[in-house]
Amino acid sequence: MTTLRFVPATLDDADYAADVFTENEPDDPADGAVIRHFWSNPQPGAVAERYIVTSAGGERLGFAAHVHQDWAQMPTRYGQVNASLRLHAKTAERLGAVFAHVEERARESGTAIFLAGASDEDTMRQEVLLARGYAEERRFKIWECDLVANETMLRRAAEDSRRKMREQGIRLVTFDSIEGAERLQRYWELSETTTADMPSTVPYVPVPFEIFVRGWMGRPGFHEDRLWIAQDGDRMLGYSVLAYPPTRGLVWNNGTAVIREARGRGLARGLKLESMLQAIDGGTPRIRTGNDSTNAPILHLNEVLGFTQVPGGSQFMRPA
Repeated sequence: MTTLRFVPATLDDADYAADVFTENEPDDPADGAVIRHFWSNPQPGAVAERYIVTSAGGERLGFAAHVHQDWAQMPTRYGQVNASLRLHAKTAERLGAVFAHVEERARESGTAIFLAGASDEDTMRQEVLLARGYAEERRFKIWECDLVANETMLRRAAEDSRRKMREQGIRLVTFDSIEGAERLQRYWELSETTTADMPSTVPYVPVPFEIFVRGWMGRPGFHEDRLWIAQDGDRMLGYSVLAYPPTRGLVWNNGTAVIREARGRGLARGLKLESMLQAIDGGTPRIRTGNDSTNAPILHLNEVLGFTQVPGGSQFMRPA
């Protein structure tokens, strides 16, 4: 096997990492600008070591990393590990060696449980993880909607949803139309409440307000006029937002969520429909969304709104 070297990655390597990810999942291209942004805005206390994997002669073969949140906020020390190789360099033996390296670095950093992901189509990656003692922990379903084929149905559904929202006194508005300096604080609180309520094995680590505004709302592809909010008076009850990658990639639903006490009233449906019609009017032909396989209400909503399943992925886990 080719001798592998691990060169610390810099922000300037974000485009290369995006190329590696895209080569492994060509139907869902990664955007280097988005990756660079998130590398630039870590959570306080988080640790991230990233590497360019090379041959002994310096040929770039792939990307590797391990990341974990502040241990003070993570009583059970979960850490994410990743190994991704260019297709011409990708063998089970080499992929296993890259995982071994980042696992050791993560272990030295205090990680007690390794987390790794694999798409349904990457059978080599799945087999390598299983051979290394990982077990599947959670499954994630990916859905795609052909907005052109479903336009008529979606417009009819949106009219029905708007009527129901009016009857309840709920307004669906874009974030840029909401006035007041406190609107950022209220959206942050809404996001934190609903995100913490989503199905997950790993406990949610709260995002500080400043990081949320700079990291989440400041990311490339985020637009205030494409973030839809459900309001009851001045209270934010839910949101839906699409992310439009600035250089390449698909348009994704980056979240549709409603606070627990407002569920069952059709708000998520109405919010998602407004986002989808906005995408249609902007000329977007298709969008994607992803959900945990145990989130039955949103999975049903996807089916009703014309989404069809495409290959998804799994989260794998093993003790360090």
